[in-house]
Amino acid sequence: MTRRWNETVSPLDTVYHLGDFAMGSSSLLAPTRRKLNGKIILIKGNHDRSVQALLNAGFDQVYNQLNMELDGVKLYLHHQPEVKERWNQATIHLCGHVHEKWRRKGNMINVGVDQWDFTPRTLKEILAAEKQGVWPTPEEME
Repeated sequence: MTRRWNETVSPLDTVYHLGDFAMGSSSLLAPTRRKLNGKIILIKGNHDRSVQALLNAGFDQVYNQLNMELDGVKLYLHHQPEVKERWNQATIHLCGHVHEKWRRKGNMINVGVDQWDFTPRTLKEILAAEKQGVWPTPEEME
């Protein structure tokens, strides 16, 4: 995953990581972060350490959730999928947490690495995948 990350992410890029960065010994957190290119803004997952520990390990910013606009798209970023009422100001909710269970449900998109060939993807790539019919229909996701 480190190789794929660094082949995709330049040192000048910004990555929004949607949580569960690493499990295991906290002594491995900073060395693992140092191996990765780019600025990393972490949306804290349920397996991540405290915000201060993550900042100390080298993450540029850490949030529990984030509302933002990128490339003209209003986004809600949260590790776990949330009900629409929590993100109704956004057009798209990006999440992780559910691993291989589903890739898209309505306007919720699972950006976890196990859905994207263990490679970081741009918002443009993620949105283009839907237009190319890569995702299953809502009936197939049931």
